[in-house]
Amino acid sequence: MKRIVYSVFGLLILLCACSGEREYPNYRGMSMGMPYKALYDTLLMQGYQIDTAHCSIDSAANAGLLTLIREGQPNFGLSVQFHADTIDAIQESYIASYNDSTRHLWQSIRDSLEKTLDAWPNAPLLKEDHKLAEFKYNGGKISVLLENTYTPTMSVLYETTAPE
Repeated sequence: MKRIVYSVFGLLILLCACSGEREYPNYRGMSMGMPYKALYDTLLMQGYQIDTAHCSIDSAANAGLLTLIREGQPNFGLSVQFHADTIDAIQESYIASYNDSTRHLWQSIRDSLEKTLDAWPNAPLLKEDHKLAEFKYNGGKISVLLENTYTPTMSVLYETTAPE
């Protein structure tokens, strides 16, 4: 009896894995395949607030760019680009007071993504104060960008890609 139950369970897992559904990248444990409104509600529950000065939402087209901030974290911003209740991209932006802090943050996020995704990034730009690491996989692309020009900034862009 146990063998039958295990074989049925294994067959169900195999069928679910081979269902051909589109894969989506994860943003901090949340699938970017979830509806935009669900992500929005989740972020509000986590303490984010809308930055109305930097939002552009077209209600007629059900598309736009939503910018969120967190109280007590003035150097961190989160932008969500969407259309038709589908998430296209999420970007985290960090601003620091000195270059070494953004260099260290860039390296730690890059190393964490390398370990999590088990992938080596494409790095078309690797200078001391300007770095870019791109991780591509089935569901999308994650770019980690360091720009220490006038104001030390670092951003992480999570993008979904259309199925081929």
